Amino acid sequence: MLQLQKRILQLAWPIMLSNITVPLLGLVDTAVLGHLDDVTYLGAVALGSQVITLLLWSFGFLRMGTTSLSAHATGAAHTQADRTERILQNGLLMALMISIPLMVFAFASIENIIALIGGSTAVQVLAVEYANIRLIGTPAVLIQYVVIGWFIGRGEMKVPLMLLIVSNSINAVLDVILVYGCGLNSDGCAWGSLCADYCCLFYTSDAAGQEDSEK
Repeated sequence: MLQLQKRILQLAWPIMLSNITVPLLGLVDTAVLGHLDDVTYLGAVALGSQVITLLLWSFGFLRMGTTSLSAHATGAAHTQADRTERILQNGLLMALMISIPLMVFAFASIENIIALIGGSTAVQVLAVEYANIRLIGTPAVLIQYVVIGWFIGRGEMKVPLMLLIVSNSINAVLDVILVYGCGLNSDGCAWGSLCADYCCLFYTSDAAGQEDSEK
């Protein structure tokens, strides 16, 4: 019983810590833009990020579904060695197939979606610009969902934790450089988040590749 509790704690603490760090991404944007004289940029990022989060997390089943399938395959005594690899490959293929029509839909309708939420004209214009930049990272985000779900299902929790540490660090540094150094304001936050998305994609892909090569 004690060993089971220790195992549960080993699996849970990285996820608990990573969930605690989730708000840091928004806090960095708020802290950087909050020091600007014009609050319009802060409002645009708040509005645009809410829309992006709604659109992308609507496909959170890619993470949850991959987690359950990977966990079942990993825990089964009769599982073939390549079964979890096929689960990962199928999830990645589904993520790519979803990302293309999702981007087409989002680019065509993002202005109307933001208009429905409201806000001043200036905020809406900047929010649309912010969202359009962030939408370029749609494939990276959906692929991350799959890879993270795959690692969680296998009981390897440190990769999701490292992913958030890398993402928050890159985003924080780029926010300061692009907003203060380059004067890009709300667009700077969007480009920073986009770069963080693709850097994390490369990190997770490399981690998954190393895991496969070790098997």
